[in-house]
Amino acid sequence: MLATVGLRISEALHLRVDDIIFHKNYAELIIYGKGNKQRILKISKEYAEELVKFANGKEYLFSNKEDFPFTSRTWREDSKIML
Repeated sequence: MLATVGLRISEALHLRVDDIIFHKNYAELIIYGKGNKQRILKISKEYAEELVKFANGKEYLFSNKEDFPFTSRTWREDSKIML
């Protein structure tokens, strides 16, 4: 996901399902970056639907079992295990 849409790790880890806005032919991600600045990324509707499926009913796209977003440190540690 990071490479696909150009997000920083911290931006991706704080993405919520509510940050995905669906339109007729596309979708938008509302991204909160450094200094809590907001930007909007246009993505395909199909990709957005996959992100919603990935969330599996949770509020955050990347979260633990209790639906708390991962920290960048936790994500790095988990990604080392997956490699």
